[in-house]
Amino acid sequence: MIGKILYTSWGYNMTLVDYCKIIEETEKSVRCVMIDKTIENDNGGGSGRCYPIIDEVISKPFLLRKKDNCFKGSYPFSGESKRMDYFNEYDGKGNYYNTWD
Repeated sequence: MIGKILYTSWGYNMTLVDYCKIIEETEKSVRCVMIDKTIENDNGGGSGRCYPIIDEVISKPFLLRKKDNCFKGSYPFSGESKRMDYFNEYDGKGNYYNTWD
């Protein structure tokens, strides 16, 4: 799974997406780094599709635990802040993204 991209989608009125890349794997966990994203097809209202920028690492490594068909853990969010969430495997098709609140 090394090199595989994972994503989490979250938000209340908005739909935000974060991506990470697996850099190491054990039987029960994966070590990842957050990667940047790009937004395409923005309709002018803050929504479109987002895609990971695979080579744009934006965090130090962190650990996610394997849980059923997903990955769970705390990840770097903004500055020194962290978020807890579930990550799924990215299918390469882009994710819906909406910053309109």
